[in-house]
Parts: sequence; C-alpha cells; structure tokens
Amino acid sequence: NVQRAVSTDASLADLDITTTNSGLDVPFSSTTYTYNTTVTSDITAFRLNPVATNDGSTITINGTALNTANGNAITLQYFSAVEPMEIVVTAGDGTTQKTYTVNVTRNFSTNNLLQSLTMNINGTITPLIPVFDPATNDYTMVISDPTVTGIVIAPVAQDNRAELRVGGAPVNTGASRFVALQGGVNVIPVNVFSFGGGNNTYNITINRAYSSDAGLINVILSGNAQYSAIINQVNNNLTANIPNNVTAISLIPNASDPGGTVITVNGYAISGGASGSLPLAVGDNVFTVGITAADNSNTQYYTVHAIRLPFTDVTLSSLTVDKGALAPAF
Repeated sequence: NVQRAVSTDASLADLDITTTNSGLDVPFSSTTYTYNTTVTSDITAFRLNPVATNDGSTITINGTALNTANGNAITLQYFSAVEPMEIVVTAGDGTTQKTYTVNVTRNFSTNNLLQSLTMNINGTITPLIPVFDPATNDYTMVISDPTVTGIVIAPVAQDNRAELRVGGAPVNTGASRFVALQGGVNVIPVNVFSFGGGNNTYNITINRAYSSDAGLINVILSGNAQYSAIINQVNNNLTANIPNNVTAISLIPNASDPGGTVITVNGYAISGGASGSLPLAVGDNVFTVGITAADNSNTQYYTVHAIRLPFTDVTLSSLTVDKGALAPAF
C-alpha cells in the first residue's frame, strides 16, 4: 500500500473575486495576506470563491465553509467603512492554517440625478419645456389660467437613497408636493442630495398669468388696549363698533388673490400687510381700502366704518369733602 503524505500547504492559489470592484491595492500573491478593495455604492454583497493551492485544504470565509461551486456572497452592512473578509485556509493535515484578509470598503453614492420629474395641474400632467432630461437642470412652464393656485410636483430620484426637496420642503422619491403659485414668475427649486451629500438643483420657472380678481375677503383690525377684530365685507361696506378706550387702529386687508395685488388704505399703499396706525375720533371713522388686480385691469374700493363708541361710564371713582365726613361713606 502506498500512503500519500498529508499536505501542510495552507496557501491560496487565487482569491477569485467575482464582484465588480476597483481592484486590489496590490497584485495577488500566495505570500501576501492582506488586501484592500473598494466597491461602488450599488453593491450589496461581496462574492469571492478562493482556490487553495492544495486540493486537500478546506476554506472558510468569515467562519462559513466555502461553497466551492458558486463561492460565498457576504452581505455588506455599511458605507464608507472597512468590512473585512477573513479567509482561513486549513491544510490537509488539519492543523496548519493561513489567514488571508480582504478589506472591503463600499463607497457612498454620488448619484444626485432625477429619473423623472412630473408636473400636475388640477389632475392633468403638464409637460416641461424642454422635455425632462436628468442632465438638464433648467425648465420653464407657462400657465395662462390665472385661477390656477398651485401645482403638484413629483420627483423620482435615480438612487432611492437620495434626499429630495421641492421648494425647500422634504419629499420622498416618487411622492408629490403641492406648491402654491402667484401671478407672474415663480421659481421652484427641486434639490437632489446624494447619499454621499452632494447637491444637484433643478430649477422650474413657472410664469402664471396675473389675475383680474380685485376682491376682498375681510379686514383685520388691530388697535391699542389689546383690541382686535375681523370684519367681512358685505356689498363693499365693512363696519365695526369699537370700544371707546381704543384710540387708534391698523387695517390688514386680505385680498381674495394675494399674488401681485396692490392694496391701499386711504390712497396709501401698504407694505407688510398692515396699514400704519390710524387715529380714531369718537363716532364714525371712514377708511377706504383699494384693491388693484394683479393684472392691473381693474380696481375695487371698499369702505371701512370704524365706529368708536362714546364714553358711557359716568360713575365717580371717588368723592371727598374738605370738612366733615360723608354719610354713608362713598
């Protein structure tokens, strides 16, 4: 009988990495035991099928026996962190071992492109100009209907791990967000932040026709003595009865179309939404609110009657005499 000596060779002949990667940092050698490699962000598992120099050897990868038919696929857990693949080769003698380590680093994604960008007005898909292309960042749209108050924007990222924002507000990929529109030019940014943090901005410039609406919803009154009230307009007249201790008020008119509308109080344009302080005399104080439509086609005037009530408290707060005493006491 011929008995073959048991091999003590625990070396590798080949790592046989089948995962697409950027290559090892050094060429493979059976006497080099540590390697480094980098894979792209879309790789979810690292597969390798190392080959022993001696066919009597056994191999484990991270403690799991090698599947010699297909190799072992090790799921990657992290981004931008080293994940070691430890290959232990045990020689045919069952004792001699060598350990090879492949350190795998998965990169963060730098993909900050959109796959699609959908615009929806009142349930109708509306095309962009030009037709959407992931590599094109600037788009325009013209809306001739001044009654369109907003648009629904639905971006889809090429990398579903990217963070999206529409008009500064976060939105999930494939979801949508309503963005209010005003007459004139509306610039809406759509930001795509890659998983690695890089930002790419798509700008949508929407020119919506100005409205001919010169309507008024209500007027908010604000005055001293912590006075406030809201009066709704009826037949262009608005009336409020105001306590006597309120000596001045400000008017805050709310137009039915706030976009681009010019508002005046007693002929003076207001800024910041409120008029200046308006002194009140006892009785009817008349103020005129003018609303000019955003398209300048017409102006409507509304009369505000701020009626400051007369002083009605005629009781004495105290009564004293210089001699003697009152009976009964005041």
